[in-house]
Amino acid sequence: MSRMSLQQRPTLAVEIAGLRKTYAARGPAPAKEALRGIDLAIPTGAFFGLLGPNGAGKSTLIGILAGLVAKTAGVATVWGVDLATDPIGVRRRLMVAKAMVHDPPVLVLDEPTAGVDVELREQLRRMIRGLNARGTTIVLTTHYLEEAETLCDRIAIIGNGRLVAHDTTANLIARVDDKALTVALDRDLAAVPAALAGLDAALEPPRRLTVRYRTGETRGEAILDAIRAAGLPILDVSTRGADLNVSFLRLVREGRAADEGAPAHAARPEAA
Repeated sequence: MSRMSLQQRPTLAVEIAGLRKTYAARGPAPAKEALRGIDLAIPTGAFFGLLGPNGAGKSTLIGILAGLVAKTAGVATVWGVDLATDPIGVRRRLMVAKAMVHDPPVLVLDEPTAGVDVELREQLRRMIRGLNARGTTIVLTTHYLEEAETLCDRIAIIGNGRLVAHDTTANLIARVDDKALTVALDRDLAAVPAALAGLDAALEPPRRLTVRYRTGETRGEAILDAIRAAGLPILDVSTRGADLNVSFLRLVREGRAADEGAPAHAARPEAA
C-alpha cells in the first residue's frame, strides 16, 4: 500500500462515535458491557496513547479497530473507511500496519514492548518514532506510563468501558497540581517530627524528608519555613512535579467514583 498524497489524507485517522460492545452471557457468567458509548477522534499524524487499568476495555477497542471483534453498536472508521461496511479492505491495511512495512497510514500497537528487554524496547521505540515522524498515525496501548508520557502527544484514558479523559499529554499531567519537595537534613531522624504532623510528610531514613503538596493550596517556601521552625537545618532541596502516572491514577479513581449513573463521556480533539 503506497502513501496517500497530502490532498488525500483525512483530517482524522480514527473516528469513533457511540461505540458499544457487550459480550453475551456464558454459563453462570452474566453479560458484560465492555464498552459503554465511547466517542473518540484521533487526528492524522498523531502519536496517540490509549491507557486504562486491566479490564477497562482497551483490548476490546483495539480488537474492533483491527476487525477482530464485532461491535454491538456505534460507528468506527479508520482512514475514512467504515469498519462495518468495508472490514476486509481495512483488515488488509491493518495487517500491513502490523508488519510495519510500506509506511502504513495508521499503525495500531497493542502493548508492543511488553515482555522485551530494555535494549529491544528502546529499538522498538526508535522504530515507532521514525514511522510517526514520516507521517504514520500511531495508536498505542501500553502499561508503561513513562513510555506513553515520552512517546505520545495525545492520550485517552478508559475506565470501566467509558472514556475518562482525552487531551494532550501535557494537559493531562497539568490537571494534577501535586508536587513533592524533598530536603536533605544535617542529622539522622527516626521519625517525622511531631511539629510537622500537619504536613503530608514521609521520612526516607535517615536524612531525607519528602513532603507532598498541591501548588494551589500550599507554597513550597511555607513548607521550608515549617521544617526550619522544627529545628531542622536544610542542606539541600529538590522538587518533583506530577507525572503521567500520578495523573492517570487520579483520573481513573475519579472516573470510577463518578461512574454509577454517569452519562457516556464524549471527547474530540481541538481544532488544528
